[in-house]
Amino acid sequence: MQQGDQRKRPSVHTIFSRIRNSQQYFLLNLLSGNADVLTPEEAAEWTNPETGTGKQACERKYLMTAEEEDAMYRESYLRFLEEREKEEIQLFFVPSYACNFDCAYCYQKEYGPQGDFLTPAVTDAFFLFVKKYFAGRDKYITLFGGEPLLKGEKHKEAIAYFVDKVHESGLSLAVVTNGYLLEEYIDILSKTSIREIQVTLDGT
Repeated sequence: MQQGDQRKRPSVHTIFSRIRNSQQYFLLNLLSGNADVLTPEEAAEWTNPETGTGKQACERKYLMTAEEEDAMYRESYLRFLEEREKEEIQLFFVPSYACNFDCAYCYQKEYGPQGDFLTPAVTDAFFLFVKKYFAGRDKYITLFGGEPLLKGEKHKEAIAYFVDKVHESGLSLAVVTNGYLLEEYIDILSKTSIREIQVTLDGT
């Protein structure tokens, strides 16, 4: 069986450059995370694995065979996937894109007319989705919009039902709001664990 190329060569993830306003150079490998400063003499010989500096460059993974680099890349990618699965995730819930402000810079105006009003069935479907696809993951929910805290008893009832479902799920809730009607929603929001309330500074 033919062996792969065993020559040590600069890794494609290695960055080598002279330091501005200096006679020294730096080596950085984005895959291994290693970084070193080189003298001009070391900079002249680091790509040669037979020299002292070159041997150190091999140990520090600035020089690698293609096989070594592929193996390190695969290992790093698998580690990234494993760590990502352990990270806390943020799940957004948008009751609608309706808003009580008319800010000239708002990008959500282009989203078109609103659909039906938020119903308990839609809220239930959201939490069933969360339970099915994010079971076992650390997570929290962010109430977003539009403006999620709007005037009107029907809207308040819908948000109150949503907050109750957050509480039943044992999750914490973050809210992004322009704050105009926040005071009217304090009693509703206080029924669950609030992670944060972000009040945006908006205006026409």
